Amino acid sequence: MDFLPDDSLGDYRVVAPLGRGGMGEVYHATHRRLGRPVALKVLRDGGLSRRFLNEARIQAGLRHPNVATLYDYFECDGRACIAMELVEGETLAERLTARGPISFEEALDLLRPIAEAVAYLHRHGVIHRDLKSHNVKVTPEGRVALLDFGIAKELGAQGLTTGGAVPGTPEYLSPEQVRGRPPDARSDVWALGVLLYELLTGDVPFRAPSTFSLFERITRAEYRPPSGRAPGVPPEADRLVARCLQAAPSARFADASALLAALPSAAPRPSPTRQEPTPARPSQARSASPARPVRDRLSRLPRWVSLAAVLVVLASGSLAVESLRRPPPDPEAADAVIPVDAVPVGVRIDAIGEPAEVFRDGLRLGTTPLTLESYVGEDVAIELRRGDASAPIRFQTMPGKRAYTVSIP
Repeated sequence: MDFLPDDSLGDYRVVAPLGRGGMGEVYHATHRRLGRPVALKVLRDGGLSRRFLNEARIQAGLRHPNVATLYDYFECDGRACIAMELVEGETLAERLTARGPISFEEALDLLRPIAEAVAYLHRHGVIHRDLKSHNVKVTPEGRVALLDFGIAKELGAQGLTTGGAVPGTPEYLSPEQVRGRPPDARSDVWALGVLLYELLTGDVPFRAPSTFSLFERITRAEYRPPSGRAPGVPPEADRLVARCLQAAPSARFADASALLAALPSAAPRPSPTRQEPTPARPSQARSASPARPVRDRLSRLPRWVSLAAVLVVLASGSLAVESLRRPPPDPEAADAVIPVDAVPVGVRIDAIGEPAEVFRDGLRLGTTPLTLESYVGEDVAIELRRGDASAPIRFQTMPGKRAYTVSIP
């Protein structure tokens, strides 16, 4: 941290450091004249001031009980600063780490105010683009607040990233963001689905030993349903998550308002154990049973027809038993090709001369020089493109070979 307690930044006095983010540091500070406590975000890199100003401009126009309020934007010693509401409490990530997954009913109580905040953003033409458990806080009073608009974007605005980077946290990115396509409100819906999954299971739905493997799984929307990872998750929760985590944006909820409308008013509670009916007396069973008329009708059929009917019933019964014995399909069977003990390796990819774009299975990974996350033993096939020229690279990742530099004709 660059500042110590009692240091001054404009009209604010630093009280204590709170954390470090991708764009700068965050401090607990106090306005010297008003005495108001704030979370003071201080930009680390002057080259990112445009993004920092964009965050301030977007958040300054937002007023919602579940969105942290922005108070001030100023510059001090050439560094941009944002003073925003200091939200006390723990993040959802901290809560899950300390207590583990929660019930569907509790998850809905937390998801609903988050979705209300995101729906408010969508109505005002803003997409958040970085919804995750680390960016949501719950106060001791139970208020849920959405934080950090560092990469929020107004719909239709020009991009604020450079170098072909994909903004956001990898595990929460939607398939369209992974492919480098412009995100929209449905991308936030995807992230809300990931967040609901995390609340129910204690983990995100998409994990892999390398970034490319992770992106590959995301683009195929391959994940294990929440009920397969945590006991007691109802089918309704599985269906809700599945609607959010559709690979095609058009198959998801159109925006957070549509997701809100689909949330049940209260999570369904487990139904009580079904009581078996009291067995009827023999005389009652005989009078109520349809077996006798059936037997009478069968007795009047030719014998070979009756025998065929019995064989059909026996065959269908054996098929039913076999289907019950057969294990259900494993939703993560496609991941069997990735060893459990895979050792992650960073492989540097570069091109002689001007930077080139790096593609793998049609996905744009970025531009050279680029560090490709792989694992020992993985077969890698990528392509470098510069203008109309291209050069393929194929290799198997080994512990000793960490760099490939090629010439593009």
